[in-house]
Amino acid sequence: MGVTIHFSGTLRDEAALAGIESDARHFAAERSWPVQTIDYGINASGDYTGVSIYPPENCEPIHLVFDEHLQVNEHVKTQFAGPETHIHIIELLRQLGTWFTDLFVEDEGEYWATKDAERLRMHMAVVSSRLEELARESEGLEIGVRLPSGRIVDLGRLHNA
Repeated sequence: MGVTIHFSGTLRDEAALAGIESDARHFAAERSWPVQTIDYGINASGDYTGVSIYPPENCEPIHLVFDEHLQVNEHVKTQFAGPETHIHIIELLRQLGTWFTDLFVEDEGEYWATKDAERLRMHMAVVSSRLEELARESEGLEIGVRLPSGRIVDLGRLHNA
């Protein structure tokens, strides 16, 4: 339900992987967003390598992690981080697009297609309003609960350890 950016694609070649990592690190450094190198090596699920970027609080990580076929299929929920962070992530994907033979972006806030920040704000406001309504109707549910994986669920229960 929360506004999310879905992206998938295939890199041009092995050199593109190094280019993606370099550009992503530079982009993240300009915004003081932490970056983590991901290199799972060969395992039962295949070979995965790339970087994960951690935007400000209330945003899911951006996993630019590619399989052995140089493909990525990911999503980033930005609903709780706000329009500015959403726009930054779209800017990053536009910048990185040159490294792909194909890059498909489905932006639930419609910013990718329209570059209309007001439309994005409207989408986020409508979703926030609906989530608040649902939370009021369901005792014990919290809005924007972060899971240990870093993913964020729209509505969930907080567990105190």
